[in-house]
Amino acid sequence: MIAQFFRNSAVYGIAGILSRGINVILVPIYTRYLSPHDYGALDILIVFATLANYVVAMEISQGVARFYSEAKDKKNKAEFASTALWFAALAYTIFVIISLNFSAVLSDWIIGVDGFQEVFQISVVAIAMNGIFYLLQDLLRWQFQPFRYSIASLVYTISGALIAIYLVTVQEMGVAGIFYGQVIGAIVGIIYSIFSATEAYGRVFSWDKCKVMLGYSFPLVFTSIAYYFSVYVDRVAIKELMTLSDVGVYGVGARIASVSGLLMIGFQSALTPLIYHNYEKQSTPSDLARIFKYFLAIALPFILGVSLFSKELVWIFTTPEYYLAWTVIPILSCSILLATMYIFAPGLFIRKKTMQVALIHLVALVINVGLNLLFIPILGIVGAAVATLISTAVTFLIYMWLSQSLYNVPHNWKTIALALAIFIATIFAVQINSTLVVQLELRSLFLHGLILLISACAIVYTLLGRGEILALFNKIRSKLSIH
Repeated sequence: MIAQFFRNSAVYGIAGILSRGINVILVPIYTRYLSPHDYGALDILIVFATLANYVVAMEISQGVARFYSEAKDKKNKAEFASTALWFAALAYTIFVIISLNFSAVLSDWIIGVDGFQEVFQISVVAIAMNGIFYLLQDLLRWQFQPFRYSIASLVYTISGALIAIYLVTVQEMGVAGIFYGQVIGAIVGIIYSIFSATEAYGRVFSWDKCKVMLGYSFPLVFTSIAYYFSVYVDRVAIKELMTLSDVGVYGVGARIASVSGLLMIGFQSALTPLIYHNYEKQSTPSDLARIFKYFLAIALPFILGVSLFSKELVWIFTTPEYYLAWTVIPILSCSILLATMYIFAPGLFIRKKTMQVALIHLVALVINVGLNLLFIPILGIVGAAVATLISTAVTFLIYMWLSQSLYNVPHNWKTIALALAIFIATIFAVQINSTLVVQLELRSLFLHGLILLISACAIVYTLLGRGEILALFNKIRSKLSIH
């Protein structure tokens, strides 16, 4: 399982890095053609799009993920996949029709200012196309086709980005050009994904299988709604308690911080199908503990790097009106990591306890809303980031606690706690130092690089130990010498 995981994770990870990397590269382009006001509107619409993709198709993609692997033959697998596709297509069609008919009211209500009705209309179409694309793309994961999944991701991202860049910079279409790009990218991605998994689909709709999938996924709709508000309530709270321009600055910080999620793409894409396929094997819990340890050895130094150079990244990628975004990048980087680490606590999903999953996210939502209302008036956008970090940390801890009682994984919590202590202490120390840096200078870059190297070595040594590091080194050296 471990060997297959790392092979698939590498494929997913490379494609994910390229895709997310393209989105990060777009930040300096968009910040030069969009004002913070426009960027704030874009961020609010992305928040709405996330909620819509969770709710409209009732998370039936999660039902496919859970039952497709357990289907015993191609016929049953095709019925699960086809049923989910037809259900999602119908749901998104109804969503588009209703949203377009009430676009004037909805755009004013969601964005909070006039002048964005056309943008809202094209964003609705983009939401529907993206939702169908993600469903089709995910099936390639459940079929253990990491290369085709990755190509679909790149095709979608590159084609959409090129169209968006042209429409924003040449045609000067503003935020609307970004959503037009998403529509084109999704169409191209859908065509590729369907042709990559033609045997998985047919003209069949099984109401029995639809009920089975929705029975599993419907509680996860509430989970996703709670997760959505828990993760994105910061933007809404900033809009209400501050300004739309502040949302734009915060959104830029979140975009740069999203680089931290690059690591999770490969791990999440590869690990979840393998867990569902192998969870009954006796060796799987110890394999999962080992994978988690390796993940932390990679993730913690990576997030340290993003955090240590957050100010320099903002200076390079944006314009002065966005410079304050650096203050939230270290905090949001940690939040993004924690928000997706539930894959290492699979017990609730293995035992199909989806109602408990929903309750966890409702608790996180209450915590996040309360903390946003408390912190934003005092700390501004930093307060929103802190509230998000605390709520995601609580969510992960509850996930892990409940999961261990249902599917125990033998983690070494003492070494994990020590590695986290080194990580947190380093971030705090460098954050204090970064407030004193007022311009891009070589001395500061060198100092941060040295701190990163020392801390990364300490974290890796703490998690893996001398023996395992030497074993990994010798294994890599032997493979390189063979080739």
